[in-house]
This record gives sequence, C-alpha cells and structure tokens, in this order.
Amino acid sequence: MIDLALIRDRYQAAALVAAGTAELVEVADETGAYLDAALKRLISHLQPEDPEVWQEVLAIGRQLRWRLATNPSPASFHADGDEIVDALVDVCERRILASDVATRQLLNDLSMRADAAYRLHRPVGAVLLESLADLGCESCIVVAASSRAEDSIRNWFTSIGVEAPVLRASRRDQPGVVEQAYVIGSPSLFSPSLLTAPRARSITYIFPSWVQDRSLPKSPFSDVAEGAIRPRKRIFKVGQEPVLADPPVDVEDELIPQPVWSRDSVLRPPRHDEVLARKVLLAGGLAIMLDQEGEHIRTLYPEQPAGERVELGDVSLIAIGSYLVLREGTTQSEMLYEQALELLGPRGPLAKASQEEWKRALEQRLDLQGASAVARSLRMVGIRRADRAGPWTGPTMVRPQDDHDFELLLQWLGLPKQPHFELATALRRARLQAAQDVREILEKAVSAANLDELQHHGFIRMGLELPGFRSIIATRVLAISPHLEPVARHEVRLTFEDRSAQWLE
Repeated sequence: MIDLALIRDRYQAAALVAAGTAELVEVADETGAYLDAALKRLISHLQPEDPEVWQEVLAIGRQLRWRLATNPSPASFHADGDEIVDALVDVCERRILASDVATRQLLNDLSMRADAAYRLHRPVGAVLLESLADLGCESCIVVAASSRAEDSIRNWFTSIGVEAPVLRASRRDQPGVVEQAYVIGSPSLFSPSLLTAPRARSITYIFPSWVQDRSLPKSPFSDVAEGAIRPRKRIFKVGQEPVLADPPVDVEDELIPQPVWSRDSVLRPPRHDEVLARKVLLAGGLAIMLDQEGEHIRTLYPEQPAGERVELGDVSLIAIGSYLVLREGTTQSEMLYEQALELLGPRGPLAKASQEEWKRALEQRLDLQGASAVARSLRMVGIRRADRAGPWTGPTMVRPQDDHDFELLLQWLGLPKQPHFELATALRRARLQAAQDVREILEKAVSAANLDELQHHGFIRMGLELPGFRSIIATRVLAISPHLEPVARHEVRLTFEDRSAQWLE
C-alpha cells in the first residue's frame, strides 16, 4: 500500500534542501592532521619507487586515515582498531630495516602519528554529540559512510544512552522523514541521493578539517536537468586549527582507500590456451581473474524481491559494489558442465568422449599452426567467429554458438558431423537446464540466508543441496584492476586468497 503522507514528506524535504543550504562543519583535529601530513609526505617521497613494494604500508596507512575521517566514536568502540594500528607499526618497523635515512624518518613519524591519532580524543565525536543534544535525538538521524562506522557509532550511542538512529548511507530502510541528518564525513564521500532524494529536511556534514575536499556530490545529469537540486554550501569551522611544523605536501592522494596495482607492463598477446583478464578483489580476502571474453557471470541483487535475486549478469556491467555468486575451489562453469553430463544419463560418457575428440583435434592445429594462422584458415572456409578458436578448446565450452560455424569446424577438422553435432547440442541443452536448476536452488538458499550480513560484511557462505555446489559464496566486488593480463583459461574465475583486499573498506 502506498503511503501518500510519506511521499508528500519526501517531496517537501527535497524542496527544502533544494532551496536551502547544505551545512559543512569542519572540526579541528590536531592528531588526525599530523597523521594525514605524515602519510602524504611518505607518499610523495615514495613516488619514484615501485608502488607494489610499498603497497602494504600505504594501504594500511590510508585505511587508518579513512577510519579517522569517517568514524567519530572513541577507540574502544572500533572493531579491530588495535589490529590496524599494530599492523601499521609492524610494517613500518619491517620496512625501516631496508630503508635509507630519509625514508626511515618518514616511517617512524607515520608510526608515531598513527598511534596517537587512533587512541586520543575524537573532536568530531564531541561536536556530533553537542549537535544531537541541541536539537534532540528524536528528530535526527546519523548517516555513516561504512558498515564498520555504523556499528561503531551505534554501539557508542548505546553505551552512553544516545537514542539517535544510525544508518549506513547505502541503506534506504529509514521509515520516515526527519528534521535533521548529520552525515559523518565530507560530502564527496557520499552519493548525490543524500541531497537529491533526502530523508531529512536539513543536512549537515561533519568531518575533520584536514579533509580537503569540500565539493557537494552531484548526479551526472544535474548540470542539464531542469529543476535539478543544487543546494548552496554554508561552512562552519569548529575548534582551533593546529599549526603544523612540517605541513603536508601537495600530492595526488584519494581519501577513500584504493588498491595499489602493479605498474603497467608491456602486454603480450595471449596464447591460444590463455585469455585476457583483470584481477577483481573481493570481500572475504579473495580475488578472481575475470575474463573479458565471457558474456555472463552469476550475480546477486540483495534489494530485489525473493525469487528474482540471482541472475546471470553481463560481465561488462560488473562494477565495484556488485555481488558475485561463486563456488570456492572450482568455477561454476565446471560444475555446470559436470551436472549437464549427469543429466544426459547413458549419453553422458559419449558426449564427454566426443567433446574430448574434436577439442583435441583443434588444439593440435593450434599448437602446430598458431592461433593467427588457424583463424585465417577458418575464415577462408566461411566460419564467422574464427577468432574464437582458442576459447572453443576450453573444457567447459560445449560448442560454437552458431550451428553453421560448428558444422564447418567439424568438416575442417576432418571429423564427421554426427555424432559430434548432436551430442554437443544435447549437452548444451542439458547445461542450460542445469543452470536453471542451480538458479532455483540458489534462490532458495539466498532466501534463507542473512542478506543483512551480506550487505554489512560483503561476504556470506551458503550450503546447497546439490552435488558439487555445496560451498557457494556471495561476495562483494571491492576493486577491479584497470590492467589486462594473459591468464590460463583454467585459472579464470577461480577464487584465491589475496591480501590486497584486506585493508579496503
């Protein structure tokens, strides 16, 4: 049932925000400013160095700074807070052993500043509590930039009897419209929807003054859209700004923690048994190499109604924040292939033998002539997707998509059309049936799973009552490498442990 009163309140809130101002409260934070300066000086000093060598120390330092910028609660309410500080101190000590004098000084400074910034009083937290007390918790909400900050602030409020609701920015389960939203972090850290589809009649961003970005987020269409919401900014400064003896240098450095990828290298062409792929970092400390040739990958949409959450998504649409459904230890393509052979019953072994025969013949041609020569030869006989000769030899690639291409391929290989054509076509139909069966079972498993945990932590493990699919995970995409690299076909989409994602949000 549509709540007309709620719709009215939201329109009124949007009108008030559009006609009014977004307040930015910059809070002086001496220990945080010293940490930010120390980190920027180190980043500037290491620019000529190989970023992969210094990846760990910079990743931990940026993650700690991010938490200081977005989490105002005392250190005792930070989950694994001591762990991140100890990790930064430890990695700095290890890097000092093999560094020159200038680098050692910068590492020592970063280690000392990190410990002080984490453990001492958080000025942003004090300003937030004062603001809530002035207006009254019943008319306010607090918006956090991450699930970690959301948990921490909520636990802190509970311990001191503050009853203001705390929501993560990506959550839309706020029941109604309130007078005031206090957003913890600079405006650019949040989506434009906080302003364009507000759940509060007034919005205030509270953040440490050492965070430099003051720009308000805007949608891609706001400059050309008629009636776009473009509130003015009103900036307030709270506290005495620290005077840094050694101020931070001007260095390109994003506040949101980003992975450090290896420097670009010369990309060699993939061999016929390889494919170009990008590394994708996943929640749960995992990663996969995602091939660009594949058309689909199983994805999960937690916000969709039950029965419509699991889909085969387009690989090109996978982005940071997407949820992938994967099987640990092997790819779902391999398991679907085996399941399809099972569905064929007595014809399963015949189909498997046929697959091995024509793929082995094609592999021999590729090894003997090379991929380019084979592609030219296939084009000459009329095969339209001759560039797919290498992928066709993959263990889970049942057959070419086009019937005519497959017929010509068999002829070119000197093999009879039957039984290869009929068996491969039957196997492809069985694979589609297996995929549909798995989707239905996955939907049931997802319906029984705790999707709040998935959205909160970015990772859940699900058990399926289907041979070969018992260890299924749903995991959030944290980062996607901008670089392509050749990877063996049998290694793509296989999950593996990767520490690069450990210090991403």
